[in-house]
Amino acid sequence: MGEMAAAGARLEQLVPGARVLGIAGDGPVEIARARWAGGNAIRVTYRDDHGGTGERMLLRRDESRLRLVTDQGTHTFDGAPDAWLLAAEA
Repeated sequence: MGEMAAAGARLEQLVPGARVLGIAGDGPVEIARARWAGGNAIRVTYRDDHGGTGERMLLRRDESRLRLVTDQGTHTFDGAPDAWLLAAEA
């Protein structure tokens, strides 16, 4: 399934591992490192889907164009195996 972008990310949401649109180019980037520069600015180091890296200073005024990207429709297989076995035997 595809990815979905949530509107208006806050600077506080730019943590390592977050995927974000609006930082560089047309596609999402993954935050590798985030360092605060006061209360209204953050310097992020990011990685794009092609392996490229970059760094950028983001301010509060940039929040309106940032979009958090989340996977939609992904399935995890982390349920309790005993519960599955019980249901399968029923």
